[in-house]
Amino acid sequence: MITDKIKSPNSSLEKTKLARKLYEEIKHIREIRDFAGWHLSKILYYFDKFGLQNYLFGKAMSKNTFYGEIDIPISTVFYHTSLYEFYIIENNIDFNLLKDATTRKLSRGIPLLKGKSKDKIIKAVELAKKETLSLSDYLTEIKDL
Repeated sequence: MITDKIKSPNSSLEKTKLARKLYEEIKHIREIRDFAGWHLSKILYYFDKFGLQNYLFGKAMSKNTFYGEIDIPISTVFYHTSLYEFYIIENNIDFNLLKDATTRKLSRGIPLLKGKSKDKIIKAVELAKKETLSLSDYLTEIKDL
């Protein structure tokens, strides 16, 4: 639980075990966060595509006003909708392939991948899964695809 306190480890072995346990929790939380992010991407994409903000509160409103009402910055909307549109709608990349990739890398890679074949985009998605590949190295790698 969030309110559970962690006892201070005394030995190196206890610290190692705790570090590994907490690291596994971080990975799990990131998986949940990333899944929620893709789900949010889908929802925002369709809100944007169909202009659904005009039908939610019983009055017409601009997209900026709507996103302000639900406390999502327009830059976040753009980030999520561009991911969903490029990878899922335009290029039909399976979610199971995308789910373990770093969305920050995927987002920054979109301008370099536009117009490339689906096979090259899939290679870029696979590269985005490599935790040891920095963002700048990732962008360098996909330029050459």
